[in-house]
Amino acid sequence: MARRVFSRRLQQLRTEKGVSQTRMSEDLGMAKSYIFNIENDYAYPTMTIFFAICEYLDITPKDFFDWEI
Repeated sequence: MARRVFSRRLQQLRTEKGVSQTRMSEDLGMAKSYIFNIENDYAYPTMTIFFAICEYLDITPKDFFDWEI
């Protein structure tokens, strides 16, 4: 359950930023399919990558889990 919530939130924030899965993966220095895999529940980021994702999206980790924003 928590994974799906995380995946959906990542997809929402990435879409709002207007960046593709491939572009975000490459910008983070990961394989082209990395964000696709997270958004489709095939992978889960480490804490280090999670913080990098938040930085990339220009949000705090708290903001990531705040659906009211």
